[in-house]
Amino acid sequence: MVSDASHRILSDMGSTRILAERVADAKGLPREEMDGRKAFALADAGDADALQAVSAMYEALAMAIYNLQYAIDPEIFVLGGAVSERPGFAEEIGKRVDIILKDVGVARIRPVIRPAQFGNDANLLGAVRALLNKQDC
Repeated sequence: MVSDASHRILSDMGSTRILAERVADAKGLPREEMDGRKAFALADAGDADALQAVSAMYEALAMAIYNLQYAIDPEIFVLGGAVSERPGFAEEIGKRVDIILKDVGVARIRPVIRPAQFGNDANLLGAVRALLNKQDC
């Protein structure tokens, strides 16, 4: 999914890997020394570079949710992965979606956004379930 006017894709804007790379680059650190947890920890401590990178990630995810809402109209967005276990993660993205809704003005449908019940294991459990369903056929 293209996420901005520069034609960057969502994977280059809304992933924790890119978040970590942005923070490492801004701090002049080797990329392999930074990960999503460290980047969020820096942001939580008030680091300006990390706060900017986290904000850009939230914004990209909010734009993607907004666009998907109006393209396919799902009732709910369930966010998985380790980052979804972060307290307030889904709520912060929801706040960004609310800002987009206000700015656009004509679009009034606000989707439900919540973290996956099984967090970082959601994709693994889904894969297991798909395999079990396939074997039942």
